[in-house]
Amino acid sequence: MLLMSPRKRKQKCDRGSPCMQCVARGPESVCIYERFKPAKPGTGATRQFSKASPDSGSVGRNDNDVEPPVLLQHAQGYGYSNSDTLGSMGMLTKVIDGIDADISSQPEATSKTQSKIRPQYHGYVRRLPPKQHQEILFRIFFREVNSTVAVLDETIFKEQAVRWWATGNDTILTKGPEGLPFDLLAFPALLFEVFALALIRINGPYDVQLDELKFSPSQTFKALASEYIECAESLSRLFAATTPTLTGIQQGSVLTQWLIDSGDLMRAWDNSGVVVRDAMAIGLHLEPQLPSSNQPAALLDALWMNQLKKTIWMNLVCWDNMMAIPLGRPMFIDLKLCTITAPEDCATPIDRSSRIPVPRTEGEKPTVLSERLYRVQMTSRYRDIRALEIEGPIPKDPEKVKELHHCAKRFKKSLPPFFRASNPDTRWDLDNPFVPPQREMLSYLCDSFILALHRPYIFTREESQRQVYDSSLAVLDSQARLFDVLGSMGTAWYMAVTFPTFDAAIMLAVVLVSNPERYHANFERPYRTLKYASQRLRTIGPCLSLANTGADILQTTMRRIVEAQERAGFVIDIASLDARINSASTSPSQPDLSSTSTSSSCASADCGPWQFEQDETAMKWATHDPNFADFDFANLDVPIPLKELFWDEQTSTQVDFEPMWTAPLADQQGWVAGQPEPLQNAMDAGENSLWDFLSGYPNADQMQSGQLRMP
Repeated sequence: MLLMSPRKRKQKCDRGSPCMQCVARGPESVCIYERFKPAKPGTGATRQFSKASPDSGSVGRNDNDVEPPVLLQHAQGYGYSNSDTLGSMGMLTKVIDGIDADISSQPEATSKTQSKIRPQYHGYVRRLPPKQHQEILFRIFFREVNSTVAVLDETIFKEQAVRWWATGNDTILTKGPEGLPFDLLAFPALLFEVFALALIRINGPYDVQLDELKFSPSQTFKALASEYIECAESLSRLFAATTPTLTGIQQGSVLTQWLIDSGDLMRAWDNSGVVVRDAMAIGLHLEPQLPSSNQPAALLDALWMNQLKKTIWMNLVCWDNMMAIPLGRPMFIDLKLCTITAPEDCATPIDRSSRIPVPRTEGEKPTVLSERLYRVQMTSRYRDIRALEIEGPIPKDPEKVKELHHCAKRFKKSLPPFFRASNPDTRWDLDNPFVPPQREMLSYLCDSFILALHRPYIFTREESQRQVYDSSLAVLDSQARLFDVLGSMGTAWYMAVTFPTFDAAIMLAVVLVSNPERYHANFERPYRTLKYASQRLRTIGPCLSLANTGADILQTTMRRIVEAQERAGFVIDIASLDARINSASTSPSQPDLSSTSTSSSCASADCGPWQFEQDETAMKWATHDPNFADFDFANLDVPIPLKELFWDEQTSTQVDFEPMWTAPLADQQGWVAGQPEPLQNAMDAGENSLWDFLSGYPNADQMQSGQLRMP
């Protein structure tokens, strides 16, 4: 008698049935005893083949008399085991002979292996809210979140939810997760993420039924949302090794949105790369094909599913570009490999079998996709900016810079009236509350594109420095308007008015510190804008710690701006200037738009029509500060404030999603000479870096071994 499994592993067998070795390892069902008998000449095979059909004329014939196929007759001579049903010869036997009687134990073993995740999977699924609570959270998500980022298709998502409610729980209990349709395996994780994003956007009055979801009366919605995200990530790890699915891509995209809203942009960038990889693995970057079917309903359904695939890929392209440029990180998507076209600008009907996707006409109201379709046109050109950045601070192709500059201007003029920042058409604002924030987001996109385009040449090209100045002011004004819009809507979307504000404010400060004489005549205008930006960051600070950090950095940078003016020979009465700003009738969050400088008009008196300098020499500085004598502007890294902010290991990225829109803006009084700087912690600043420049300008003795005092 031989026990084949322990024998093969050269382990001692206690001859139990099953033996202790198999019990310890798990596969009790394949613990088999057999008598080892040499094969008879001419019929020696690894096992006996049986089950002749009743109509084959073999009545009265014993199964053991059936000879195996010729291919397997000499298998034993090569050492194959009679009971090894999982080996190469065992698998070949199944293919040749069909259903094998001795293999009946294998499905049971496989089922046991696959169902090991059943308790964990079902344990997480049981934590999903009841159906009536899910409906409430769905409404919040699609009103507050999806209306501005278009990460999901509401109609198709709710169809999946109905399928899940109908079959999901019963299937898990009877067959385990492996019994679920493939596209529903990741759906519970997607549900948890949708609920989490909905919970953190609750601001002000809400349906009291949601309190029933809390584990204790003291639990906040933010804490509950964090638990839901943990469940989603744990679920996604259970099926991480499976083939990517469209639902899994959506689940990863919604997780990216959560990380962005949480202030963890670096992890959001990493997760976005994983999602892009999975999306390309299933061919989402390629033009989808229609099935070869004669059924109209099937063809129409395929058209709308292709529309969904195009929308998902469009969002991935937008995120990849918009996250890589501000963070100074690589891009994951190579557009040269993509053949997919843009989706149609239309909403998915409830009955998809009734019509084909038809884009809306010019006079129809915008859809959730309208803003995204315009956004992807502009963000796809960020790759050209990245290529220019690689060339360094001296552009090798000035005409390319000029072409991209005018491209952004044309794009801004081509926006439909309801998306224009100046004199917009507001007739859709009430019926579609997502239009006002999208209007400001597109305005920011245009100006931030020009800002990113000229950022590498801020120290080497005078015209680029002027464009950075104007674009920074335009971005900050747009951020102020967006702050007011979100406040009036009661939307707790803090990230949209934090990082763009910090990035533009620091770039504006760089211009004012490096060239104080040129911008002295209108100094109150940028100073007032920076002060309002600092106040907005302070207001968001209790909810997002990074906003407080940014406000601290900005406050110290404003001190450098004033000292630069004084170093250039100008007298700045900060106390009087702050008093005028604080007593101004214009709200801090909404500056006087009549004095707003946009990227289409320069604020400096000597700024004429835009043209790029052909001179390859460094820019002529208006100031003659001896501290700049040894500063190598030509080799200065591209100034990317957000990159420096996130790479600081001492910076916290925790978010408190408690409501704050009802609180008044923080009253940040201006500092005067003699006051200590608000920044205490040290942040490394490499030699010839942006922070090295900002800290070194006021006076050389403030440089401390290449370190700038920052939080």
